[in-house]
Amino acid sequence: MEWYVSAAGLKAGPFSTAEMVQKVVSGEFDERALVWKEGFPSWQPLAVHFKQHNIRTPGTSNTSTDSSNIGHDRNANKHKKSSFANSLKRYWHGGYPMAVSFGLVSILGSIGLLVSYTLLGYAFGETEYAPYRIIAFVGVSWLLAIAWTTFQFVGTWRSASAHGGSGTSQKHAVQSILTRVALGIGTACMGVAFVLIGLPQLMESSRIAFWDDPDIASYNLRLMRNGTELEVAGGFKYGLADDVERVLRASPQVVLIHLNSDGGRIGEATKLAKVIRSSKLATYTASRCLSACAIAYAAGRQRWILDGARLGYHSGSFGGQNIVSSMRDTMLKEGFSREFVEIAVSYPAQKMWYPSSSELSEYGIITGTVDTYKFAASGYGVKPGSEDFAAQLRKLSIYRAIERTNPSLFGQVSTEFQQKYIDGYPEGIIVDTMREKLVPYIQQNLYRADDKTLAEYAALIADQYQALGQINPRICHSYATSKTETDIYQHLSRDLRSRELALSERVVLSTNTRRSFTQSQLDALYEKIFDKLSKQHPANQLTLLATPEAVKPDQYATYCRLVTAMFREIAQLAPREAGAVMSALFNEASSSKTEPPASSPPSRGTPKR
Repeated sequence: MEWYVSAAGLKAGPFSTAEMVQKVVSGEFDERALVWKEGFPSWQPLAVHFKQHNIRTPGTSNTSTDSSNIGHDRNANKHKKSSFANSLKRYWHGGYPMAVSFGLVSILGSIGLLVSYTLLGYAFGETEYAPYRIIAFVGVSWLLAIAWTTFQFVGTWRSASAHGGSGTSQKHAVQSILTRVALGIGTACMGVAFVLIGLPQLMESSRIAFWDDPDIASYNLRLMRNGTELEVAGGFKYGLADDVERVLRASPQVVLIHLNSDGGRIGEATKLAKVIRSSKLATYTASRCLSACAIAYAAGRQRWILDGARLGYHSGSFGGQNIVSSMRDTMLKEGFSREFVEIAVSYPAQKMWYPSSSELSEYGIITGTVDTYKFAASGYGVKPGSEDFAAQLRKLSIYRAIERTNPSLFGQVSTEFQQKYIDGYPEGIIVDTMREKLVPYIQQNLYRADDKTLAEYAALIADQYQALGQINPRICHSYATSKTETDIYQHLSRDLRSRELALSERVVLSTNTRRSFTQSQLDALYEKIFDKLSKQHPANQLTLLATPEAVKPDQYATYCRLVTAMFREIAQLAPREAGAVMSALFNEASSSKTEPPASSPPSRGTPKR
């Protein structure tokens, strides 16, 4: 390896004599090039040492001009056919100067790599989400990157070594060292990137393709309300959209899909969004619909959310790395406004943005919020068991109190809750039904509650009657006479329901021992109440309180005002007096399980709740 060549301002070498002969014969070097080897005082014309048509080298014999021409023609044709391969081979062996190897070829190779990635992204991105395509895309992408890095490192390193050796100027020697240092740093960076990014991506895509994506929870599908509603609970993983589509083909009456999920794969979410859109389904979430789930949710022709449920957004991730562009492009394609998308993807994958209901309405994400009576109960997990429903009940202090004082009743309520959930009842109706079961037990304990609690209970009943009377006097009368529809509580505000639960808990846990009032003392209190009522209402109207069952529909509004006023007056008595009246009323109702006797006029119309 002794010859160096300078052609067109670029230097290459060292080459052996045999290599020089081959390159001259192939036309790679012509006779205008300059050559140098150790012992030469300066660069000399190549033609002085190598004749393209008549080359004499040690150990070779002279060939005729015709034979040389024939050989040259054959080599020239071969060169034309394999010029690209020869160029790659030359690069691999360091045959190009550093400016070509480290500069031009590196740039062209990087551009080629980017073009390859673009073509791969287009080819795989335009196809449906599928695990084997994912691992193929990731694998081919990193294989190209590693192959090019290796090829570039070897070729450029050899070039730098060749052009920085003996016989070269100090300037070239320094350039050679700097080139190898930069090459080593670049290659090391690629190795670090592969370890930190490539391997996690390959591992995650392998789990998706071969291990059923174990990092994402399993999903479950549940038909409800005579097959008109379908719940999707659990993770968004491969196969979900296909399973939903099969269920919809078998149950064409489905009009609403419940989405209760912490998210999963964006690709699967977009597939499910297509199914939802083509089936013209409305979407709804009763608990939470996060990340990829929120993409499918947006495909509903109407989009409902339970009051208190949440939609969550953030950027995407894969292999432990945030992938902002993927989530941004998907959300824009699904019709989200750009302003909303930019806010959403500004949150990294480890955090979550929970827009308020007003924000969701403002950006057109939801059609509106609904109460617990609108759709079937859902959102309790993939396959909730009895303990899940018991745990859900324990979130309310009244049920914790029931479990503490009457475990058997708590078990009955929990079991009925589970069964009605499975049967597809709306949660509001389920809760009302369970409340009906609790009413007798609470009433059995009401009479012995403390004075303050009973006075507050009288005020609560007055507020409930007033609210129901303003909505519909018939409902008010039905409630007062214990002929309540099971959905009566949907007409009461959250505040009234919360007050009732809080007071009921105090009643259940009460261990108070009351001092009994005599009948004459109670009669005196009744007279006190009626004296106040008679100053506000005509005597002929007050008679309605004595016969609530005989009240006619056109008298419902009057009756509701009277019973509201009666409990308002009870609540305004001194706590000890209010407690005595309420205790007597509830004690009579609990003992007889019928309306109290006529000797106690205010007890007429007392609700059994």
